[in-house]
Amino acid sequence: MSVIIGTDFDDVILGSPGDDIIHGQGGDDEIDGNGGSDMIFGREGDDTLIADGFDTLFGDRGNDELTATGDYNKLYAGGGQDSSDTLISEGNFNLLEGSDGDDVLKSFGDNNTIRGAGGDDMFTVVGDNNTIQGAGGDNTIIISGKGNTVFGGGGADTFVIDATVGEPVELADFNASNDKLVILGVTGAVAYNAQTGFLSVGGQNVAVIRNINGPVEGLVSFDERASYDDLF
Repeated sequence: MSVIIGTDFDDVILGSPGDDIIHGQGGDDEIDGNGGSDMIFGREGDDTLIADGFDTLFGDRGNDELTATGDYNKLYAGGGQDSSDTLISEGNFNLLEGSDGDDVLKSFGDNNTIRGAGGDDMFTVVGDNNTIQGAGGDNTIIISGKGNTVFGGGGADTFVIDATVGEPVELADFNASNDKLVILGVTGAVAYNAQTGFLSVGGQNVAVIRNINGPVEGLVSFDERASYDDLF
């Protein structure tokens, strides 16, 4: 196993094909593990870290961008409340965990776990069988895919659901006094079945809502755009 330590300047570090431990130290660093099961610590500065498979990334201080291009990676934003980090998964079976700042978390794959922390986070999840945990803060959570489960957590959250995928999203907690639902792709009469938990729009089930604490029908709005693809 190689140990690579950067400088206090802006470094570009490429790891070995084997297992590495890499410390970026100060500066705005760019670090790529380059194969193997690596542990990468950005440390101070606004760093860019890349995991390609079976890697663990720690952004630490600064406004960092952590990207998993492969599978079975763990990405931890770290840092404090002042950090606003971006975590991206382009693979499967990855873990993304934000900081206490206002983070951007994006998952484009399947079977990922995406966790916020204390800030007002923006989640974009495109894929199947993912678990999204909002934690505290007023989060915006955009979901497009099948078999996804969402925990909004505390705060006033907005859930944006792409109904064109044809399978309902499971909302494991929903606070009717704070949270909102925005539906893409379908319009019509809104109905909630308290026995089954299904929320339907125009006769189509778009969500399964658990642990709701009040009426939900009046909290649903519609976006004129046809699907997730039209948002960006």
